[in-house]
Amino acid sequence: MVLENRQLSMASYKRVLCKLSGESLSSSSGFGYDPSSISSIAKTLSAAVDRGVELAVVIGAGNLFRGQKADLPYKRTSLDQVGMLATLMNGKILKEALFSCGKNASIFNAFTCGSFANIYTEDAVEKAFTQGHIAIFTGGTSHPFLTTDTAAALRAAEIRADALIKLSTVSCIYDKDPHLYPDAKQQQKLTYREVIEKKLAVMDLEAIVLCEKENIPIIVTNFSDEMQFLKAVSNETVGTLVTSE
Repeated sequence: MVLENRQLSMASYKRVLCKLSGESLSSSSGFGYDPSSISSIAKTLSAAVDRGVELAVVIGAGNLFRGQKADLPYKRTSLDQVGMLATLMNGKILKEALFSCGKNASIFNAFTCGSFANIYTEDAVEKAFTQGHIAIFTGGTSHPFLTTDTAAALRAAEIRADALIKLSTVSCIYDKDPHLYPDAKQQQKLTYREVIEKKLAVMDLEAIVLCEKENIPIIVTNFSDEMQFLKAVSNETVGTLVTSE
């Protein structure tokens, strides 16, 4: 399904998919939970909703478990499934934090998990938006070998999001890893093709390809700065914008 008439304007985006890393819920160590970090993220997301944005969130689980990096002698499919379960844990924590900020949120999981969360369907998500809820997507895509980056691109396409905003540990995309190269240069705007051909590690290749196919703008900015996210949802220049041209 190719989405039409998704044009950038100077007005705020109406509907945004936020890709949030599990590490954003943790301390500087990147593991576990940190109450102040969780509160900060919840307040930032709530502020975007206060601006009239319909907001969905895909949450990762890097603060709890990374299947690809787990030092365990088990098959990849099982380890990835553990990671999917960990995203549900993060989704529950985020929902409670949002509730503490006065915001209602609904969790939509990619697979059935009893009463913990709703099973994901497009109709259920649309109903949640009409009720003013933030939609939290957990469980990845429900398939192994695909990360939450790919889940974010998939959900953004399914809910017809105007933009996908990835809140990262860095403020933008660089021409090379800024942690390894002090001379790395910030990139204000890139095309999907440039990201793919230069192998810029902003999101998984599958996610970039899907966003290119569906013409979904990607904005990469820092999760530690509230104003950066609020500017992004308002379609102001911030971080790095990835589009078709």
